[in-house]
Amino acid sequence: MSSPRLSILALFLFATLAARGTAQTVLYRDFTSTTGLTRNSVSVSGGAITLADNANDRGSVFTSSTYSISSFSAAFEFRITNPGGGTDSFNQQGADGLAFVIQRAQANALGSSGEGLGYLGINQSVAVEFDTWFNSTRADPDSNHYGLDLNGSVNSVVTAAESTRFDNGQKWSVWVDYNGTALEVRASTTGVRPTTASLTYGTAQNPFDLATAIGGANAYIGFTGATGSATGTHQLLSFAFSDTYVPGGISVIPEPSTYALFGLGLGLVGVAAWRRRRG
Repeated sequence: MSSPRLSILALFLFATLAARGTAQTVLYRDFTSTTGLTRNSVSVSGGAITLADNANDRGSVFTSSTYSISSFSAAFEFRITNPGGGTDSFNQQGADGLAFVIQRAQANALGSSGEGLGYLGINQSVAVEFDTWFNSTRADPDSNHYGLDLNGSVNSVVTAAESTRFDNGQKWSVWVDYNGTALEVRASTTGVRPTTASLTYGTAQNPFDLATAIGGANAYIGFTGATGSATGTHQLLSFAFSDTYVPGGISVIPEPSTYALFGLGLGLVGVAAWRRRRG
């Protein structure tokens, strides 16, 4: 006989899943399989996607299908190791960084290397950059910061400093949420979602209309990364996306009980990719 606590939990989960029944979800707990993704000048090894590695390298990966971006919640993990090469004016090695990108160009879109982060030149797009090199030509605030970029430009419309180096070799967990008014970015090396956003763009008084910014309500979702004369190994470790905004964010490692209670296995492509399409 099931316990009252389990029954209440099951009812709660059922209501939650039913409420999100129209949402489309992408889940890659790792990249053992990349089915459903379009890879552009990247390598895959050990369940990770390497976006950029050697000098003057660049790469991108995007969903092969478009998704609604009227509101969304995304989560992903990345790691940047082996920073090397020359130093910038902040005396920091390692470059150049990576970006989470929403774009309407094409699934195989890929921008410039170096300070372009593999994003420069991708039109009809918005990017959240994780920049590890100071470029005075683009008015970077420092050599380790977040930035929000529009329409293939790397001159960020808003930036925020990060005191911990993105290329410190640790696994970074990131949450990007858009509720139709404001886009918020959170990141940590603990795996715990911070309460306060590191970067916010849009307010109730001055909302950010993402669909207008990129020229449509559907887009490819993915990542770019690049190096220049300074280098670093830029790896994407996991990725989850819901085309419905989820207060409190989503996780790349959902509780197995959520699926087990309703027979929703992750066996479409091992446990690497799972989609719930519109019914």
